[in-house]
Amino acid sequence: MTQPTRDISDSRAVHPVRAARGRVGRWVLWIGIVLLSVLQASAGAAQVDTASAIRVIETPLPAFHFAAPARYDDYVERLRTSDPQRLRRMVRALDLQDDVGPPIRVTLAGEDTPEAKRVPRHVLGYAFGAAGSIVLLPARVDRNTLDDLETVFVHEVAHVLVARAAGRKPVPLWLNEGLAVLLSRGLRFQDHGRLLLLAFGPRPPMAEIEAGFHGEPRAAETAYALAAVRVDDLMSQFGDGAPARILRKLADGTPFELALWQVTGEHPVAAEARFWRQLRLSHLWLPLLTGSTSLWVGMAALFLLATFRRRQRDDDIRDRWAAQEEAEQAERDAQMRALLDAQRRASAPPSEHGDDDPPLRMPPSTSTLSHWRPRPDETIH
Repeated sequence: MTQPTRDISDSRAVHPVRAARGRVGRWVLWIGIVLLSVLQASAGAAQVDTASAIRVIETPLPAFHFAAPARYDDYVERLRTSDPQRLRRMVRALDLQDDVGPPIRVTLAGEDTPEAKRVPRHVLGYAFGAAGSIVLLPARVDRNTLDDLETVFVHEVAHVLVARAAGRKPVPLWLNEGLAVLLSRGLRFQDHGRLLLLAFGPRPPMAEIEAGFHGEPRAAETAYALAAVRVDDLMSQFGDGAPARILRKLADGTPFELALWQVTGEHPVAAEARFWRQLRLSHLWLPLLTGSTSLWVGMAALFLLATFRRRQRDDDIRDRWAAQEEAEQAERDAQMRALLDAQRRASAPPSEHGDDDPPLRMPPSTSTLSHWRPRPDETIH
C-alpha cells in the first residue's frame, strides 16, 4: 500500500485550515474597522445634535431699561441680578423664543409721584402691555407680606409679554391675569381657601368676578385666584401650549371666541360651565385631600377638634361643680332647718302629754289609707 506524498519543495504552500483561519481574521479586521467608523460617525452626529439642542434650549431674555431715583438703586440692582429662569420659562410658555420684542421700560416710583397716585393703595405695580412699560411701587411692596419685589416685577413683565404674544390685540382679563399669576408665583394655599367659598356657593357671573380686579383688595385677590385656576384648567385639559396657541390666533386677527373654539373645540359658554364643575372637583377637593396642603388642613382640623373637646370637658367640669355646690347648699339648708326646728321645740311650752308620751304615728299615704286602722292605744286628734 502506497502512502500519499506531498510536494514540500514549494515553501509558499500553506495548510488549508490555516488559510481559512487567515481569511476569517482578515474579514473580522475589516468588519471591526467598518464598525469603528460607523460608531465614530454616530458619535459625531450625536455631538452635532446635542449642540443644536443646546442652541434651541438657549432662550432669549427680554431686555430692560430702568428708570428710578437714586434711593431705589438697591432695588434696581436686585431686579438686574434676579434669577432669570422664571423669565426663560415665561418666554417658552408664551412661545416667544423667536422674538421677545424691544427692551421693556421699568419705572420705580415713590408714593408722592403721579404714577403712584393714579392707582389704589393696594396696587403694588401695573403694566402697559402694548407700550411695553412697567411701573413698580417699592414702598408698597415692602409693606406687603405675600409678594416680594421680584415676584411683582415678573408678574408685570408677563403682562407685557402676553400683549406681545397676542400681537397687541385685546386679551380677556381672566386669561391675561391668570397667565401672569401662574408664570410669576403660582397658586397659594390662601387662594384655595377663597375659591372654596366660591365653589360651594351660588356661581357668580364671570363678568362680575373680573370686575373684582379693579375693586377692593379682597375681591381682587379672589379674582386673581379664580383667573389663575381657570388658566391652569385650560392647560391641564388641552396642553401647556394652549394659551400660547390662543394668543397666536389673536395675533393673526381671530376673535377670541373663535380662537378658543379652534384650540379647544369648546364654546366659551360650555367651557365656563365645565370649568365650574372641574373647580368643585379636581381643583379643590383633590388637592386638599391628597396634596401637600392636606397636612395643614389636617392640623387645622385636629386643632379645632382638640379645642372643641377641651371646651366640652370644661363645660362638664363646670356642670359637676355646679351640681356639687347645689347638693352642698341643700345639705346646709337642711341642717339649718333642723337647727331651727330644734330651737323652736326647745323654746315651745311643754306638751300636755308630757315628755314620756309616745309620739303620734302619722297616717300613711292616701294610696294605703283604706288599709290603715289606728291601734287601740292610739288616739287621733
